[in-house]
Amino acid sequence: MKNRNFLLTAFLAVPLFLISDNVIETDEDVVSNESEEVVAEQTVAESSTSDSSLNIFESESSVEEVVVTGSRIKRSTFDSIAPLQIITGEVSREVGLIDPADILQDSTMATGQQIDQTFQGFVLDNGPGASTLSLRGLGSGRTLLLMNGRRIGPAGVEGAPTSPDLNLLPGSLIERYDVLLDGASSVYGSDAVGGVTNVILRSDFDGFEAEIYAKDAYHQPGLGDDMTFNLTYGYNSDRWFVGLGYEKTINPEVKLRDRPWTEDCETDYEITSDGQIRTVNVEVVVDYGFLPMDCKFTGYASQVITPGLRGGGFGPYYLTYADGYNLAGFNNYMIEEIGGVYPDFIGDGQPDSNFNQINFNGKDNFSSLSSELDTEAFMAFGEYNFEGEGNHTFFFEANYGRRETYSIAGAAQVFPWVPANNPYNLCNEASPNYTDCWGSIEALHTDPAYIAQFLESGYSSGNFGFFNSLGYDAIYAEYYNNDVLPDMHDYFCGNIDADGNPVLSYAAVAYSLYFTGGLGAYPFDSVGYEPGCYPVTFGASGSIDVLPIVAVKGDRTAVSTDVSQIRLVLGMKGDLTIDGYEDWSYEASAYRTESTGESFRSGIRGDKLSFGLGWDPSYGIGANSSAIRNYALSAPCAVDEVNDPSAVSPDVLEGCVAIDMFAPSLYNGVIGEFATQAEYDYVWGQSVFTTDFNQTVLSGYLTGTIGEVQGGTVGAVVGAEIREDEIISIPDAIRDEGLFFGFAPNGGALGTQRVNEGFVEVAVPLLAGLKYAQELNIEASLRYSDINTENGYTGAEQNSSGSTHSIKIGYRPINDLLIRATKGTSYRAPNLREVALRAESGFSSVSDPCRVPGAAIQANEYNAALDTREETVLDNCRSAGVDPTALGYDFENGEPIPTSSTEVITAGTTTLEAEESTSTTFGFVYDLPFGHTLGASWYDIVVDNAIIEPSSSYIVYDCYYDNPGYTSQFCGNIVRDATGEFDYINAGFTNRDKETARGIDINYRAQRSFEIGDRLLDTGIDISANKMIERTLRSIDNTGNPDEESYQGEPGYPEWTAFIRNYVSWGDWNATWQISFKSRVDQDPEQLDDWGSAYGIEDLSQPSDPDPITGAVTYPKTYADTCYGIANGDVDCRDVGFIKSQVVHNLSLYYRADTYVVGFGVRNVFDKEPPKVDGTEVSSYSNVPIGYGYSLFGREYFLNISRQF
Repeated sequence: MKNRNFLLTAFLAVPLFLISDNVIETDEDVVSNESEEVVAEQTVAESSTSDSSLNIFESESSVEEVVVTGSRIKRSTFDSIAPLQIITGEVSREVGLIDPADILQDSTMATGQQIDQTFQGFVLDNGPGASTLSLRGLGSGRTLLLMNGRRIGPAGVEGAPTSPDLNLLPGSLIERYDVLLDGASSVYGSDAVGGVTNVILRSDFDGFEAEIYAKDAYHQPGLGDDMTFNLTYGYNSDRWFVGLGYEKTINPEVKLRDRPWTEDCETDYEITSDGQIRTVNVEVVVDYGFLPMDCKFTGYASQVITPGLRGGGFGPYYLTYADGYNLAGFNNYMIEEIGGVYPDFIGDGQPDSNFNQINFNGKDNFSSLSSELDTEAFMAFGEYNFEGEGNHTFFFEANYGRRETYSIAGAAQVFPWVPANNPYNLCNEASPNYTDCWGSIEALHTDPAYIAQFLESGYSSGNFGFFNSLGYDAIYAEYYNNDVLPDMHDYFCGNIDADGNPVLSYAAVAYSLYFTGGLGAYPFDSVGYEPGCYPVTFGASGSIDVLPIVAVKGDRTAVSTDVSQIRLVLGMKGDLTIDGYEDWSYEASAYRTESTGESFRSGIRGDKLSFGLGWDPSYGIGANSSAIRNYALSAPCAVDEVNDPSAVSPDVLEGCVAIDMFAPSLYNGVIGEFATQAEYDYVWGQSVFTTDFNQTVLSGYLTGTIGEVQGGTVGAVVGAEIREDEIISIPDAIRDEGLFFGFAPNGGALGTQRVNEGFVEVAVPLLAGLKYAQELNIEASLRYSDINTENGYTGAEQNSSGSTHSIKIGYRPINDLLIRATKGTSYRAPNLREVALRAESGFSSVSDPCRVPGAAIQANEYNAALDTREETVLDNCRSAGVDPTALGYDFENGEPIPTSSTEVITAGTTTLEAEESTSTTFGFVYDLPFGHTLGASWYDIVVDNAIIEPSSSYIVYDCYYDNPGYTSQFCGNIVRDATGEFDYINAGFTNRDKETARGIDINYRAQRSFEIGDRLLDTGIDISANKMIERTLRSIDNTGNPDEESYQGEPGYPEWTAFIRNYVSWGDWNATWQISFKSRVDQDPEQLDDWGSAYGIEDLSQPSDPDPITGAVTYPKTYADTCYGIANGDVDCRDVGFIKSQVVHNLSLYYRADTYVVGFGVRNVFDKEPPKVDGTEVSSYSNVPIGYGYSLFGREYFLNISRQF
């Protein structure tokens, strides 16, 4: 009964928000007396290797001096005062965690979005397949990762990796992870801004030992979905020892269809004004007359677009593939939309087509939720102690890691123009499947049923829609009569009426006659074609170019990687005497890390597709650009007609096969396949992108005592380090030249960084054993760094230098209370990605806010009353030297000036300054009576001069929308040509921001033992929690005005995270129940959607200027997808941008004998589903947020067996 009451009290004594996790350890074997004190941080570990702020304090008589993470000075763990958290491999296994990425990313100090194996299809610094660690949410580039106290080099693929890859660490061979949570650049060098993680490999091998770990998913049964196997061997003699270890892991791919919460499709996920969740889209009912949609419209294919015809402002005709459908005159195609109308030829009261017929969503559940990941690792280490004085010892470490990944990220659109003469073109007169496209459309325009639908429709585009929106029904009625209705086929260019005049749409006629009294607003050239039409291609009948939109499974979205890393460390250490100081020692080492990564991506070659369709590829114009339509060949693969064969890769001209973009196999199921293997063999390409990263380090230091003070001996370290990093990232021609369809070039990176550093540390035990001063320790460190980084392409250099320092104070007024404080600076020089990334350009559809909107043009004149742009935008445009009332419109010809995509240039730069940061911590550890310990540590990290990589859209928004007075520092990144249009945007790296991370780490521990028979029953609880107080990004414009964004309480930055470990040990048996908790997070209030509806809710606080003709005032509307609105008898709604709090339980039972261990457990005991969000607001797959630490895979069983031989 007493035991049960104690456990109940332990569970209930803690607030519900402090519900904890898995990676909290207590090693009961080292608990020897009642005077132990425990961590205020994350875990309790073995006293011989850990820090007192986290671990048990032993009496001085029993303490061995060791080097602990946070300093190079030898001292007892009793005296260490660094804010250190320790995660042990043994306790992590008890909750089914063995993979380093899972262990570290699941800890309380890992905040922000963590890059893991769920990130498919994203552009990542380390490329696909990598997993990285971001401490305090400050980014992986500001988190230093060590192995056995020595820096680990970056590894990755595709570009310029900046961080070590956690997947290359040998998870089952790791003893523990020491996580130092203050700025540590003065101890470990550049990059230790958010903190340092030191991976300590096992070294306790004696004889042979084998271990197997298997994990099986409840929702994907099959013994051992994830498997880890390791074999170790160790041998010790009097003067030397050697250890060997090998690990192999197998982690199969998890597809979206393998979990019930991702197998169907992504939905609109909205909350109503009365608190209900809705997922069915009714906006399509209101806007298009469709039936409600269960799946969100996320991307489309299985469609053909005929060219846009400018008459009356009506755009292209959209045809949806439908096998056997011939009602509209198109064989196997239905007209989805024409002139803003979604026709109903079947006559059932619903449009014949709907978005479900072309929607990717729900058809792409073959995509990876988590990539396939297979790894292997080998480690060897040893020492040899030479005879004689000095204890000189040679040591070495050798590590090899390799990871292979595979993933597929949905489907990608292929949308090339197909020439009129292509033999498969459905609108080619010579095609066996020929449809008279113009004739069918002409017939449609004279069809009374369609005309009635058109006139009744409220969804038409162009001038018709413009008049409708203003309510000019009377104007329509005046001009819509039986005499002109039959001429509605005037939508295609060049149609002339009986008097020889060009005929316009009725909306255009009404518009022009009302405002100008004639048709002068619509000029035509001498042959009767409206500007923008192509007489050779277009006409009232005959063959025409068309634009199919299809998706081919695996095209450019299936990626495999192969990354390996070799690391060799050689060194000497020993004792020495310096001018009478006999207790000094030295260590000198040299180590080399070589990482090689290859990524393999396959898909459609854009140059080959162009040639196989019948375009001349030598002009370098993509088949998706309308400009290619000026360069048609007489037939596909017409080699003799290529203008400049030398401008084309030889494999394009050799073996060409005509490509059929209209084969049913490409359209059935929305995501399809080419009809023949010959087409695949020709058009399909595979790129191999090789990335090498090499790191060489020479390091040496001396450590010993330099004097005595009242509290004991003063320790010191003095040392130096030389480091050289080299990146050689070389793409093949496919990636370098951007030959994949729609891909921009990726030039890789080439550069070198050289670092020279000197450092000194001092530890002073000022007081000891006094009343109210049982202990007062001060530690100080200083490091000077000189860093030179060179861009290997340009030869330009970046030089940075500076010093970092830290001071740490530990004070014990009484034995049971430790008060500590640290303050230090850190330093991060621009890395090789930021300096040595090769200049590369791509093209992006960037909206220019200075171009006059079409809605603001009335009667061929600019009407300010119809311009909805803010005055800030207009003023900034004028400051940029362009006229926002005229740019982008040809008033002479009465039409918009066409524009193409904007060139965006990204490259490394040597003009960056180093980031600098200040880290401050303050905390305590208090041993309470009866085995309770409470601790807390407050931290504040401020990063100045942060280096960022802004997107082109962000640059434009920040320049024109966000900063009045044309004060944004990004305005200079936008370069305009002589006409005022965008020429290019420089989207490279820049210094700009100030980042702050502030919070409190809290730890509570209680333990108690009871005698049951002749055995002890040990019970306990460990709680570790993090309270986030501030996570902000502050930027300064050119005038010095600040702009601050706060992230605390938003996705990735929960106010509370907590982990609890409850355990019961009895003899050789140990049972563990662990709980993880994340508090609710909410979207930024400034980004939170207003309440809306499918009909739109007017914002009455923002009236427009009165219409110059009707005097009507309009208001902006907020739309939503799943409700009709209170005004229409329903409720209002908006996207879900919050994530509810989550609690996940893990359970295990272990039996530990002398020579073997057997453990079994369950992760996510209650099969807790991950939270859901709207993907528009939060990064997610099928409404499940990724990268935020939520349990995505449901219940999992694990088995762990090890045996010593």
